[in-house]
Amino acid sequence: MFLGSQNRLFGLITRQKPDHGSVLVAVIGVMAAALLISVVIAAVLSSAFTFSSSTRAGIQAQAAAEGGIAAALAGVNTNGNCEANSGVYQSSVPPIYRATVWRSNDGVTWSIGCPISSTTKIRIIASGSAQSPGALNASANNQIFVEAIYGYGAASAGGNTPGLAMYSYSIGQLDTYQLLSPGGQGSDVGIRTGNFACTGPTIIDGTVKVQQGGANLTNTCVINYSLFTSGSVQLSTYSRVLGNVTSSGGGVTLSNSTTLIAGDIFANGAVSTNGGVGGSIEAVAGVAVVQGATVSGSIRAGSNVSISAPVGGNVTTPGNLTMVSTARVGGNILVGGTLSFGHLNGAAAAAALKSQGLVTGTISYGQAGLQAPVAKPAPIVPDWIDVSYSFADWQASGFSTELGWPSALGCRLGDSSSTSPSGVLYPFYQQLKSLSQPTVIDARGCASVDGNVSLPLRTDLAFIANAFSFDTLNVTAADSGIHHIWFIIPDAQPSVAGPQCTKKGGTFAINSTSTIGTGVEAFAYASCSIAINNGTVWQGQLYSGDMSGGGGLRELHYIPMGIPGSSIGGGVIPPSMFQTGALISMRNRTDSGQ
Repeated sequence: MFLGSQNRLFGLITRQKPDHGSVLVAVIGVMAAALLISVVIAAVLSSAFTFSSSTRAGIQAQAAAEGGIAAALAGVNTNGNCEANSGVYQSSVPPIYRATVWRSNDGVTWSIGCPISSTTKIRIIASGSAQSPGALNASANNQIFVEAIYGYGAASAGGNTPGLAMYSYSIGQLDTYQLLSPGGQGSDVGIRTGNFACTGPTIIDGTVKVQQGGANLTNTCVINYSLFTSGSVQLSTYSRVLGNVTSSGGGVTLSNSTTLIAGDIFANGAVSTNGGVGGSIEAVAGVAVVQGATVSGSIRAGSNVSISAPVGGNVTTPGNLTMVSTARVGGNILVGGTLSFGHLNGAAAAAALKSQGLVTGTISYGQAGLQAPVAKPAPIVPDWIDVSYSFADWQASGFSTELGWPSALGCRLGDSSSTSPSGVLYPFYQQLKSLSQPTVIDARGCASVDGNVSLPLRTDLAFIANAFSFDTLNVTAADSGIHHIWFIIPDAQPSVAGPQCTKKGGTFAINSTSTIGTGVEAFAYASCSIAINNGTVWQGQLYSGDMSGGGGLRELHYIPMGIPGSSIGGGVIPPSMFQTGALISMRNRTDSGQ
């Protein structure tokens, strides 16, 4: 009996052993899963906290560096301030920055120091430090370097509106032009209405602003400073903008690999680039970086982003992000929607991007609350300024004589009637060549002043006419002085807004190769159009209802002049000081330049 009970007990124990093992395994599994979840949660929280602190540090450091740029810029434009600070501006309380001033005569070779009279461009490099550094290992954004390049030269001492090398109320196409800046001021272009079409080879050594229109740059059209429009911008076929491109009302497209925007892009629309972007991209809509393109800075978009090429900085969007194997991101990724990499999505895509070394920084997706960038305001181009003729305005600027054109004898100079001693206009032509006091010539009795004009100047002259049409126009200085010449076609209806052509034409035209020579500065004002053709070299300013003409490379060397009695920028007083001009480019960099 005892043995039977013992056997029954042994059997019971034997039967119960497998059940106890199963429970133990289950408990261990639950504990392992809980431990794994804890580790994952801790990693996620650590990553999120690290990313958050790094982002905060980057914003603070960026703001501090840009504050250093502003402080140095104000100092350079304050007489004697840069020299007093040895070209170094720094703060001891937040925001902490240190900015250095650099100068260049050609925009290529730079030396640290305050600008001098031969300086044509200045560069400010500023470092900014975060007030609250990034936590853990997120120290990459604790210090940020920003570089800004500005034009530099003589400041105009007259005129109530900004000086422009070329003003056009409405422009069709600008082609085969070189707009140069011998005095260091940007050779800026202002277009009030209509689209700006630039066909090269064209070089604009200044900033282009289009208030009510877009821009199309093709066939090696190069803008050395920045481009601002209210419409879409397209670059193709070796076209470049060496500063920033801002479209307040459309997208920006770089259509092939030969195009370049060296600065930042701001678009109130989508951005698509097959070319190079030296700065960052900020787009209210989506961004597409095509294979073969490059973006040195960051991307901030308002919609979906696709990347097939290297991006040097961060990528941020409330939309979706798609990447392929040819993409690279040198900063952090912050996405409000889905993350895709090839056929992978979400966590699998993030893991593959990190394991293949395609993303240097942190990756976050499905993040709520991300906002689209805000559109930039439209550029401001001064409205058309009506010029009417009053000799009193010119007298106030030092003109002593008003001379009437003998229109009854003809209005064409340069042929036998004016070059032969027996010609009826010969005495008048010789009188023009011998004038020695500032003189206004009133030629409104002529339908148009025409001819093959060769005019040596000994003083300042102003021609007032209904139209000008020169086969050739060659104006030289007859002595060692600097002389000025104006060709003015008064607006037909000064009381009506915008340019109003005269009944007799209102166009200023040069039909063959001509030269405004050394020592001469010229201003043409035409309420209709200005048409300069066939390799002409002009020194001064052009102001018109629209620009036309073509054939042969034409040069405009910008020298600010203005018009007496008007508020057209440039002024008629010689420059009295030097200061910074337009912003050429601004970008983040990796060092202080020293």
